[in-house]
Amino acid sequence: MKKTVLLLVVCFLPAICLANPFLVCDPVDGVVDYEIYKDGIKIGGVPAQADGSLLYDLQGITPGQYTWTAKACNEWGCSDLSDPYQSPAPAQKPSGVRLKR
Repeated sequence: MKKTVLLLVVCFLPAICLANPFLVCDPVDGVVDYEIYKDGIKIGGVPAQADGSLLYDLQGITPGQYTWTAKACNEWGCSDLSDPYQSPAPAQKPSGVRLKR
């Protein structure tokens, strides 16, 4: 029984650790890395995935409504900014909280 539980923990732990939201895009041929922009300000860069796609972990970013864009870069330079993506705003606070019989 202990071996089964240990096996389940080992198999599913990576999925639990990567549960944060990610900024992603479709694969682009020849891309080496991406420049990431939040509300028009460059916040960093990230290497392209093996297939040329973008996978940027948003861990540490305060949830909120932001405009995200990116540039695809290779040894010749970077592309124009992508079309903007508007992240959703957090849920509004609940109203009318009370007890009911």
